[in-house]
Parts: sequence; structure tokens; C-alpha cells
Amino acid sequence: MADGVGPLGGLRDTELDAERPAFEKAAKHVAAQVESGTLGFWRLPEGRDQVALVRAQYARSSRLPRAVTTL
Repeated sequence: MADGVGPLGGLRDTELDAERPAFEKAAKHVAAQVESGTLGFWRLPEGRDQVALVRAQYARSSRLPRAVTTL
């Protein structure tokens, strides 16, 4: 990543590799919390069948912003 953003920014592969154990531990912790229901919002239905309806409504409205963030 450092090569892409220049010498004053980004992370080198060695820096990322040094943090790998911490990231793996954190990912396992989050996965366990999802499995136990503590982070239940990660299991909300995706509602992919509703995407076409939302897009159609969006296309009909000129008053909506052109950039929308959904969670």
C-alpha cells in the first residue's frame, strides 16, 4: 500500500504482516459474537428482492440525492 500512496503514507507489507495475528484474533472474536447473537445486526436479512423496488422508486424521484448510503 505504501507504494500506491507515496513514501509518507500507507503501510508496508512487513507492517501489515506484523499486525496479522491481532487482525486474525479480532476477526475470530467478531465471528464468535455474531454466532452467539451479541452482534445480531450482522444477521439481518439482506432484502435483495427489495433492491429493484428501491431503484425504481429512486428513478421516479428527482428530489432524492444522487448519492445514497445504506447499511
